[in-house]
Amino acid sequence: MNRRKLIIVVTSFLMVLSMSACAKPVSNVDVPEVVSIDPQYINTVLDTLISEEFTGRLPGTDGNKKAEEFLQSEMETIGLSAPEFASSYLHGFDLLVPLKQKVTEFELVDVDGAVVQKFDFGDDFTEYIARDFAMGIGEFQGAYTIVDDPFVVGKVDEMTEDDIWVFSRNATASSSYDAFFKSVLNSDRKPKVIIYESDQLNNDHFILSPYTGLMQHNDNENGVLIYRVSPGAFQMIKDADQKFLKVSTAADVKTVEVSNVVGMIDGKSDHGYVISAHFDHLGDNLDGTVNYGALDNASGVSAMMALAEAMVRDGEQELDYYFIAFNGEEEGLHGSTAFVRDNFLDVDKFKIINMDMLGSNTPIEFEISATHPQSTELSQWIFENAKEYGINAITSNIGASDHFPFEQAGFAAVTLIEFDKRFYHTPYDTKDASIDLEHLADLTQFVFELLQ
Repeated sequence: MNRRKLIIVVTSFLMVLSMSACAKPVSNVDVPEVVSIDPQYINTVLDTLISEEFTGRLPGTDGNKKAEEFLQSEMETIGLSAPEFASSYLHGFDLLVPLKQKVTEFELVDVDGAVVQKFDFGDDFTEYIARDFAMGIGEFQGAYTIVDDPFVVGKVDEMTEDDIWVFSRNATASSSYDAFFKSVLNSDRKPKVIIYESDQLNNDHFILSPYTGLMQHNDNENGVLIYRVSPGAFQMIKDADQKFLKVSTAADVKTVEVSNVVGMIDGKSDHGYVISAHFDHLGDNLDGTVNYGALDNASGVSAMMALAEAMVRDGEQELDYYFIAFNGEEEGLHGSTAFVRDNFLDVDKFKIINMDMLGSNTPIEFEISATHPQSTELSQWIFENAKEYGINAITSNIGASDHFPFEQAGFAAVTLIEFDKRFYHTPYDTKDASIDLEHLADLTQFVFELLQ
């Protein structure tokens, strides 16, 4: 039943009750409470997660640990139980994460090393640390060669003796980045530094990522320093009279111990739902900017916690509900993968509804994402109810969120998402820039009524 229908039913009930009272005095009539989502609680959780104290919630940092402790405390406060498999609401696991020790530097210099142009992190360039062959720690200064010919990528042994190679978008357009790097790094004439032009910017800022999903370790011994530069920065480098660059990266990729935060409502049945959202984000850039991650994904966690609070307030539930705040999503779905791997839940008894980026303040479609056939019925059920509720909903097959490991294990699982890319993975993803609180509360109310 959608909210408008619910209001009509309740209003009709109260009108009948009022008419009866006029005809005959009535005493001790219990009017059932209509439970709804608390928008103020959503706002409180949201503000806490994006506060300066939590500094972007990157796993392996104090900010991520404080977010974990906050959610642990909130689950206990609102009345969720700690499952047997998650002592004190925590389910621990390890993951690889790049932890920056200082801001990455990138400068155009003259032959004597004097700075000609200092480029701004994020706006002009960013480091690339997404593979084992990319050095996370190192610095180099030297001459560079501009590569604008795509055919040169396949003949890197014929390159000049310069140790820094700067590739235009034209030079890399004919191959994937993996193929491009493989071609360069397998050559006998390997550079010390690779720089490539990229237009992967949102709001004139590079899309940042701590992704380590394809890394096994941080072996820098045979690696190279790799950077992306904006089209504007590339043009400045190309047009410079003296061809010298100075670069420095200090981002140690290390294994850290972190936790998912898990609470539950133990219903009458042994069947039920997992309601989830990831609470980690990208952390501090160390240049005066922080990636607060308001929409991605303090919004989804706030919705999940408000949903749990309302369901506890609603009283005893027919089904079991697990509420999981996943960690390590941005690094490659590590938290949800670890949870599924530990095999706590029966695949035939639980369905998963994951919430990631909800409440955007710009008109955007509400996606119900699933990738596997067993999720089709769940996806369609949510889609049809969303349309009836008045939500601009679509179905999609995006797999890049925490429902995906569940689907791979055979669960019916979906992610609810409003993939607003305007400020995605940049320091500009703030509450004021990204979120409509009333809309976020409305979507949370929809999920609440759906589950009822």
